[in-house]
Amino acid sequence: ASFSGAQMLGCPALVALSSRIGRLPVLLLCLAGAATANVWTAMSSSMSSVTLARMLAGMFAASVPVAQAAVTDGGGQDTTSRLALISAAISSGAVVGPALAASLSAFLTARGIAAARHGPLTFLSIAVLAAGTSVVGTLCVAFSGWLRRRSAATWPEAFEAASTTTSPAAPAAQGAARSQQAALPSSAAVSDT
Repeated sequence: ASFSGAQMLGCPALVALSSRIGRLPVLLLCLAGAATANVWTAMSSSMSSVTLARMLAGMFAASVPVAQAAVTDGGGQDTTSRLALISAAISSGAVVGPALAASLSAFLTARGIAAARHGPLTFLSIAVLAAGTSVVGTLCVAFSGWLRRRSAATWPEAFEAASTTTSPAAPAAQGAARSQQAALPSSAAVSDT
């Protein structure tokens, strides 16, 4: 209940923040918050500490609504298919997450680690996954920005070089296209008939 209550308060605030500062920074903030909350949950030794950690996780559980807002911002014909992909990812997480947790538990049991330690190790593995996703997302954004700046600087030059370089057959093809255009009646002549 602490997670859901905090999520109910945190989601609208984070979606509104993403409208002001951008979707991606808020998505990365949500992943970092999830990682922090899961580490805190794993390290908690009291019920009150677990409750506070789960409240923190709920506050940062706005990644899905922010991702949906990012998809709808783009608009276009493929908005519904992108929203369907987000829904499929959520459903996949609901299926794959427990399977991974059960696999981790079986692995830990086979290694002789007590069942009492499985919960904290599961939360730590979730934290590592969230932190890793946040780092990879940040690097991808940094690289795409660098790539965009680099391509913007070199694209006009590359495009101009490609358009001025012609093959031996290009002048003949251009001449043929011009003669075909000259043979066509003008739009004024067509409208008079």
